[in-house]
Amino acid sequence: MNGFSQHRSSTAAPASGGGQADQIATALAVIERVRSAVLEEMEAIRRRKRVDYDAFSARKNMGLLDLNRLAPIIAKNMANVALGRSVLSLKEALDASKTALAIELDAAKSITELVASAMRHGESDGTYSSTTLFCRFDR
Repeated sequence: MNGFSQHRSSTAAPASGGGQADQIATALAVIERVRSAVLEEMEAIRRRKRVDYDAFSARKNMGLLDLNRLAPIIAKNMANVALGRSVLSLKEALDASKTALAIELDAAKSITELVASAMRHGESDGTYSSTTLFCRFDR
């Protein structure tokens, strides 16, 4: 059993028969697990480490599924101070992650464009380039 399955089996399903305190504790654990995955991914990006986006995506997707299952419980208990703070903290982490990932994506697009341009220029024999065309008429 991998680490994802262990976390999921212990906190994923809301305890429908459990009391309000148990439900809130379950929601807090899931929110913290998602927040932790988001923060770990951002830290890896910040440190310029190799980022396993597939693994982070899997962790976040599992957390999102768990949060969707817990949504009625979370909505019903938003007056709970700890739960409200936890949800706000997750939102802040997600907003920061969105910004960091957008920067990474823009950088990747820029590199892709540079490589594609270099390949186009490297493959061209110059027949149709503007500099070759003007050179022919200058003679």
